[in-house]
Amino acid sequence: MSESLKRWLMLGARALVSAALIFYLFHMVEWPRVKSVLAASNRLLLLVAIPMSLFAIGCMALRWRLLLRRNGVAAGALRLFGFYLVGGFFNIFLPGVIGGDVARMACCAKESGARLTTATGIVLMERVCGLVALFAVGGVMSYLVAEAQWTRLGASLVPLFRLTALLLVLFFFGLWFFGKWARAQLAGRPGWLHERLHTVLSAIASVDLATLALVLMLSALAQALDLLAAFVIARALGIEVPLGLFFIIIPISYLVTLLPISLGGLGVREGIFSYLLTRLGVLASDAVTLAFLIYLLRVIVGLTGGVWYLFSREPSASPGLAVKQKEEA
Repeated sequence: MSESLKRWLMLGARALVSAALIFYLFHMVEWPRVKSVLAASNRLLLLVAIPMSLFAIGCMALRWRLLLRRNGVAAGALRLFGFYLVGGFFNIFLPGVIGGDVARMACCAKESGARLTTATGIVLMERVCGLVALFAVGGVMSYLVAEAQWTRLGASLVPLFRLTALLLVLFFFGLWFFGKWARAQLAGRPGWLHERLHTVLSAIASVDLATLALVLMLSALAQALDLLAAFVIARALGIEVPLGLFFIIIPISYLVTLLPISLGGLGVREGIFSYLLTRLGVLASDAVTLAFLIYLLRVIVGLTGGVWYLFSREPSASPGLAVKQKEEA
C-alpha cells in the first residue's frame, strides 16, 4: 500500500469519526428546546464574545512578536495579528489542529525571508507556552472552586488535572533548558538533520528568562480571554455554570483533541465538553448547543481571517515585517 493511499485512508477514517460523533451529538439535541433557548438568549452577550476572542488573538500576536524579535525578526504586531486570523481561517478547512499554524508560519517565513525552520521553532515554542498557560491558569482557578462543585465532575478528575498542569510546567522549563544544552551540542555538526534541529532548538533556547516570563503572561491572558468568551456564551444561553469550572472543562476538552482520531478534533472536543457539562447538571441538549456555538465563534473569527487573506496588501507593499540579520554567537 502506497504512502499516499495510507494518508487518504487515515483522512477518511478521521472524517468518519468526526461525522459519527457529530451525528450522535445532534441526536441528543431537542430542536424545539434549542429554538426556545436561542430565542430567549441575550444577543448582546453573544456579540460580546466576538471581540473577546479577537483580543485573545491580539495577545497571541504580541507573544509571537516577542519570540520573533528575540530571534532577529522585527515583526509588526498588526501584520502578525492578520497572520493569526489567516491561520484561524485555514483551521476551518485543514484536517488537523496544526493546519492554521502551518499557514501562518508559511506567511511569516515568505514575507520576512526568515528560515522556515526558525519560524517552525518559534511557533512550536508559542504553542507549548499556550498549552502550559492554559493548564496553569486552570490549575490555579481550580483552587477557587468549591470542592462540592468540582467533585461533580468526578472525585479524581480535578486532582489529576492539577497534576497534569504541574507536569506541563515542569516539562516546559525542561524543554527550555534542554534546548539550550542541545543547541550547543549540535552546533557545527554536519548533516541536514543536525542543521535543522539546531535551528529549531536555537529559536527556543534564544529566549531569555525575562522574555519567557512576559510570553507566559501574554499566553495566560489570551487563554483567560478565550475561556471568558465561552463563559459569556453560556451566560447568554442561561447556562449557570461557575466560571472556575470553565477553566477546568475547556482545557480538558482541548487536550483530548490532540488525539489524532478526528478532523481537527471536531466532534471529539464538543463531545467531551458536552459530557462534562452534563455532569454539572446541564441538560444534554443545552450542552451540545453551547459546544457548537463556541465552535461557531471560532468559525466566525476564522472567516475574518479569510477576508484579511483576500484583501490585505501585497507583502512588498507592507513595511510591517522586516528581517534583521542576527549575528552568530
